[in-house]
Amino acid sequence: MPGSPTSPTSPTSPTSPVSPNIVRINDDICKQLERASSELREAYHASGYGGANEWARGWTELVDTILRIEQFGLLTDTSRSKALNACRKCLALRIAVDDIYIHADRLRTVLDPSTRYTDYPEAFFQ
Repeated sequence: MPGSPTSPTSPTSPTSPVSPNIVRINDDICKQLERASSELREAYHASGYGGANEWARGWTELVDTILRIEQFGLLTDTSRSKALNACRKCLALRIAVDDIYIHADRLRTVLDPSTRYTDYPEAFFQ
């Protein structure tokens, strides 16, 4: 009804508080993203490409989660920044595992569509 106040729990309300669950989810994502490149490096050093491929399964799930959260408009700027940074750091390791590149590209395309990235490992283009 026109003139009635917007409910404070409405997701479209500009004054609605951020849910503690959204904060917790974004915090968890940030922690996982901060560890991503070091965990990939450790997996690769411990088990070679097999370890990197195993790590990539978890990376795929993390990327899917981030994209779902972004789709609902619940991804914080900090999480977005950490996701783009994690992509950069993981690709900087130059471990040529297709899933790492594919999912980093998916994430970057959604979170930063105006930037064209050129830091992919050369092995993908040979």
